[in-house]
Amino acid sequence: MGVDWIPYRVEAGCSREELRELVRLEAAHFRLSEFSSATQLDPRLRLSEAEEGEVRRAYAESGPLNRQLLFKCESHRTSVVTQKDIFPVEWRTDAERTILPWELAGQLSAWQDYLDEIKQGGHRAYLRQLYVYQHLQDLKTVEVENLVSVAKKSLTASGIWALRPEVGVCGNKVLEGGRAARKSRMLRLLRKRLSVCSRDPRMECHSSTR
Repeated sequence: MGVDWIPYRVEAGCSREELRELVRLEAAHFRLSEFSSATQLDPRLRLSEAEEGEVRRAYAESGPLNRQLLFKCESHRTSVVTQKDIFPVEWRTDAERTILPWELAGQLSAWQDYLDEIKQGGHRAYLRQLYVYQHLQDLKTVEVENLVSVAKKSLTASGIWALRPEVGVCGNKVLEGGRAARKSRMLRLLRKRLSVCSRDPRMECHSSTR
């Protein structure tokens, strides 16, 4: 699906349910690669290390989807949907997958109906919200830890730019914010741990502060 239209036929004995599960696993596995834009579009889709390990394990056990197809193709482009800013973010992230033949007609209709409604002046309020969200995401180009590292270096730099008072003030604020963010993360983890323990009295809680 996407820019590429790939004819294929399913191997005998492979059920629709099995194919749907293979599609789901392959899409989840693809999101772990550098080629996926899903987590950039929606940071909530990021997985923990444990979850990523589980996805890789399940994918290794099931094998790639193309093993069940008579016309073999290891990959296809989806950018015609995933990179189209006017589509809802959920649709763009969901498009990073193989669309099975019996699902394609309904999916194409949904995309085309949405575009037709926009041409007729529909979804204006939603599009404004989408525009703001996407631009806010674009502005988040610097990771907190990278920013803290730059701030630390600026405090000991000897260049003329580093001697300006506002640079020092800004650097200190960034470092204070970084420390506050790390403390906030630690507190959230501690609260979560205490919450689990309070729900299950069989668990023994140990906490330490530094």
